[in-house]
Amino acid sequence: MTLRVPILNHQQSSNSNYKILEFVRKFKIFSFSRVLRIRFPFGFSSRMVFLLWCVCGGLLQHFLECNILDILLQTNYEKAVDTAQDILDRSLTVIYPPGYESALEILKNSPSAVTRQLAERTVVAKVILNFVEIFPLLIKI
Repeated sequence: MTLRVPILNHQQSSNSNYKILEFVRKFKIFSFSRVLRIRFPFGFSSRMVFLLWCVCGGLLQHFLECNILDILLQTNYEKAVDTAQDILDRSLTVIYPPGYESALEILKNSPSAVTRQLAERTVVAKVILNFVEIFPLLIKI
């Protein structure tokens, strides 16, 4: 009995899956590995890291500034003026429009010491134009 050994030429493979490999070569079956092979330009990863750093840094800066501005720009209300003594304690000046000189004389002759001190700090405008110029500066809207 003779044993016959097939002779392999240079195109044949010694692989056991020779028929499958030959089928793939012959019909060129679709390969996902060839499709998913994407060529990225040089430095792409460093550019993506820089872009991520910029976006995240911008967001962090925005959050920080929003919180800091809320803290720094808190409303600060002054204590309300309730009495004439509060005007004297804060060294505020009372401004009357022209023609109130008689009211100022009444305040100066008052029996109350606080009212007399308040009359000393009161200023009566000489001309209506002076009062109109000063009044908007006093009321800050």
